[in-house]
Amino acid sequence: GALPLTGKGRCGKDGIVALTYASHKGRDDRFCRAVESAVRENVPWEILGWGVKWEGLSQKLQASLDSVRELDPNCIITFSDAFDVLWADSLVSMRDKFIATKKPLLFAGECGCWPQVIKDKDKGLPKGTICNKLYPESPTPYRFLNSGAWIG
Repeated sequence: GALPLTGKGRCGKDGIVALTYASHKGRDDRFCRAVESAVRENVPWEILGWGVKWEGLSQKLQASLDSVRELDPNCIITFSDAFDVLWADSLVSMRDKFIATKKPLLFAGECGCWPQVIKDKDKGLPKGTICNKLYPESPTPYRFLNSGAWIG
């Protein structure tokens, strides 16, 4: 059923809200393609940070947290990057698939270890230490956490 609006945030009529962070449209058409795919799938994609000077990844995470704090505690939130995502399904379908996992929170994983792959030297560690020795093993190739997509 529908969850009530709280603060300035919305939960959406199906108990799920889609968020992203983009301070600008980017240098190419990827953002426009992402927005077009959201429109095509009828996903009301809330864009956080528009017009705010980009200062780093933590900005995206903080804006997401601030937005989530304004939502109903039972609201399911899905967050995705703004520049490399194409919507191919409805929010209702995503909600149902997420609920079926019976997990409170899921993050995307990736094969690449970014940006840690370039941090060894800064920390005085031998090359490959952070990515190859400090991250836990994974049953899939998607071993590294990716803040660009999560649901919970």
